[in-house]
Amino acid sequence: GGAVLFALGAALVIGMLHSARYKRNLLPASVQAACYLTGYLVVWAMFGAVSACGLAAMAEGGWLEALASLTFLDPYAIGSFFWVIANAVWCAGYFLLVSRGMREAHYANR
Repeated sequence: GGAVLFALGAALVIGMLHSARYKRNLLPASVQAACYLTGYLVVWAMFGAVSACGLAAMAEGGWLEALASLTFLDPYAIGSFFWVIANAVWCAGYFLLVSRGMREAHYANR
């Protein structure tokens, strides 16, 4: 459910931006581009799960505590920071791919 909500939210944001820019209704094309990228969302979810397990293993192994002693931060805050940054990169990639699909749809539908 969360992946569907995220895909539709991304399609809405990008579709509205491109619709305002090109003065045409491009929301159906943005939803179609977002739906074509569901495989990307599946891979992103697998990456998120594996990276969360990896960070949990690092916490168990004492790696995060060693890093926390150098930075004077909470070890779980450091792990969460790395996890959020990695997932933010995947999120930006998704928005970029949907936006690229919208650019191609704009040129194809002239």
